[in-house]
Amino acid sequence: MAFFWVNLGKSYKEVAAHNFLWAPAYVVGNNGKKKINAGWEPVKEVNAGDVIFCNRDENIIYVAVARKAAYPAKRPPTRAFDQWNDDGFQIDVDLTVLTPAVSVEGFKAALMAIHNHECSPALFSKTGRIAQQYMVRLPLGAGALILRYLGDAEVNVCEQVTLRKKGRLKQGGAREIVAQARVGQGQFRDDVLSLWQHACPVTGLDKPELLTASHIVPWSLSNEIEKIDPNNGFPFSPALDKLFDRGYVSFNDHGRLLIKTSALGSKDLQCLGISPNAKISRLNAEQKAYLARHRLLNHFSD
Repeated sequence: MAFFWVNLGKSYKEVAAHNFLWAPAYVVGNNGKKKINAGWEPVKEVNAGDVIFCNRDENIIYVAVARKAAYPAKRPPTRAFDQWNDDGFQIDVDLTVLTPAVSVEGFKAALMAIHNHECSPALFSKTGRIAQQYMVRLPLGAGALILRYLGDAEVNVCEQVTLRKKGRLKQGGAREIVAQARVGQGQFRDDVLSLWQHACPVTGLDKPELLTASHIVPWSLSNEIEKIDPNNGFPFSPALDKLFDRGYVSFNDHGRLLIKTSALGSKDLQCLGISPNAKISRLNAEQKAYLARHRLLNHFSD
């Protein structure tokens, strides 16, 4: 699964009505030569099961899952904007309409601080404006971050991805167990708390009702086993859970706290009551492997 971002203008109604995205392959300049726009190039790279966040006016209004790989196609006759050349690429999609739409303000700060430099082209300008490009490639960490802001729609999107990739879904009670794990509930939560003696492994907070069972590798990027594996979770206190979930902090193989200093200062940690010398003890091999993936997704180096 790969992630992309598309900025929709006048064509947003057309996308919902006909379930496709389309972009021209090039434009012809005044000198008669073909020019390729950086925001059109990612369209060619989309494959079956890839996720595309559809933005309009700084709100994600749809989430599209590609039915198959992008393919060369003439400009569709339904295309609302008819000033492009006829040659282009089309992506047929399954669409989840978000009601209400999801504002970019919820995740913009974290995405800019941690993932923007890995987006191609960059999603946000230095001033925080969304880039004026048609499509942007997103790194896995950015895609997983945005998915977590979709609420229950995240489950629907991931099920569409599974159908396009594998052609099957979990059914019945197994599906419910996996869905509950997304928000740190059900058997997953019980198993994570039990593994860590019902206490936060960093702060020592031992009131389970105040702890959140956080996935180390995001639920959306985990396979069916990893989604419910208690080794892929920590029972963190609220502030630490938010920092870890958004990629502001991580831990190395020795359990030492790693801090994304570009996003989080010492004063921030002090206000949150978290020591820069915080550490997790007793990490097993499975937890270390999950943490290595968390560091990679959020661009940490030991």
